[in-house]
Amino acid sequence: MWKMLCFLACTALIIPQFSCANPQHESEKSMSTGPCSYHYYDGKAKIVSIEQSHAPKATGGPSYPQHEVKFLFTTDETYDQTYADMVSREQWLTLTNSWHPGPEFIRKYGIEVGKTFDCKLGIIQKGACTPVVFEFPDINRSDYFENTQR
Repeated sequence: MWKMLCFLACTALIIPQFSCANPQHESEKSMSTGPCSYHYYDGKAKIVSIEQSHAPKATGGPSYPQHEVKFLFTTDETYDQTYADMVSREQWLTLTNSWHPGPEFIRKYGIEVGKTFDCKLGIIQKGACTPVVFEFPDINRSDYFENTQR
């Protein structure tokens, strides 16, 4: 029993040293982790559609009826055209956790078809995160409590 414990302890100490000493392994780790940075461009998001989602309810998903809110982003600023196809198509306005908002959230923030909101386009500059993000200064997309009220 004692020999087995010594063997396991030694193995636990030696194996990580070999894996950390591998330069290829270390460079792969640094490429796939770490913070991401974005450059932001001011613009507007026009709500183009709001439809109740017909997707089946997922286990652990929201208890409220979800609504698929789509918008189009526009800006007068010049941004990296590498992402022009991503930016110019309709986007979903989702909560921070990627769920679609519920009816109370939509009412609280006055989200309706044809309405325009201030919006910031973020284009990745560093890291391996989502290449394009949209931020809404006047909409708290982490306001989950409002989604559960009826």
